[in-house]
Amino acid sequence: MKFEARILIERPVSEVFEFLAVNFRQAYPLIEPTNVEIQQKPEGAVKVGTKFRTVNANAEQKREWARATGRASLKPSAGLEITPEQPSVTVLEVTRFEPEHLFSFRLNQEPIGTANAAYTFEPGNRPGHTRLSCVLELEKPAFYLKLIAPLVRPWADRYAEKQLERLKQALEQPKR
Repeated sequence: MKFEARILIERPVSEVFEFLAVNFRQAYPLIEPTNVEIQQKPEGAVKVGTKFRTVNANAEQKREWARATGRASLKPSAGLEITPEQPSVTVLEVTRFEPEHLFSFRLNQEPIGTANAAYTFEPGNRPGHTRLSCVLELEKPAFYLKLIAPLVRPWADRYAEKQLERLKQALEQPKR
């Protein structure tokens, strides 16, 4: 399963890459408002192999998922039931870091499983603008995800679009 989103940001590629990839630890809570904790290992510059562990208190996200799928709770492959009140933990590992072009990582989050995410940065159609694309592709999605993909796709697309919109707002707000 593959999800994609794109947005045009009124900032140069260098600034968008710096904000999202170079400063990922600071940017992530801005684009993922359910984030309550993020850890980086090793500390220092983000590069291939850098790992992030995030904790999201995403009760609303899980409620939306439950409404979209008709499931009251989520049961990951490990058999542990996740209810909307429980936080989720995601581990991300940077797989590509090409300045001003590509930032990608592999992530593991139950109940979704393993996925690859990539942000591609391209000059926009006007000077000082960036066309940012985000692609998320699930590896070996759980059988039930394949079955409910048509129901989940609109929710996942809206979720990705909201993340990019929050990033755009953070970057385009007037500097103080």
